[in-house]
Amino acid sequence: MSEAISAILVNGKEFVEGLNNADKLSLRYMRTEMKRGAQRIRKLFIKEQLSGAPGIKAGKLAKGKNIWTYVQGDTHKNLAGKIGISRILHTHEKGITIKAKGKTGFLFLREKKLGKGKGEISAVVPQVVIPARLKFRQLVRSRALPELKKVAEAGLRGTEQALQKALKRKL
Repeated sequence: MSEAISAILVNGKEFVEGLNNADKLSLRYMRTEMKRGAQRIRKLFIKEQLSGAPGIKAGKLAKGKNIWTYVQGDTHKNLAGKIGISRILHTHEKGITIKAKGKTGFLFLREKKLGKGKGEISAVVPQVVIPARLKFRQLVRSRALPELKKVAEAGLRGTEQALQKALKRKL
């Protein structure tokens, strides 16, 4: 005894159209939230570690392209966000020893001078040690999971909105 079962999908065309729109809208929402999350991490890094102890007093280094963020990807599979720091901030992240290279074997440290020209020599040393004071990688690792949860929620919100909009049209 085989009986045929048939089902009619009400608003089938609208539902399929809603699924296509949901893919685009959720990706847009996820990209936006990922960019916002990276910017929040950037702002927190500047506030906590580039404004004085326990990090460094960065001044101009806290602005511009020394801390950068961007989002890439045109599908859900290749969606990615990146945040990074410049080489000069990286030296404060890892720590470095700068040794003299010239004939004298010494580094000549000068005071800052307003206007043009070189300042007066304030110290002569064989090397300068810059200790590792920044914790950029630790901060990004600790903040990544909460920010990625927000990205996932944004994707869900985009899917819900697109499907609701598509199905409401027919009613």
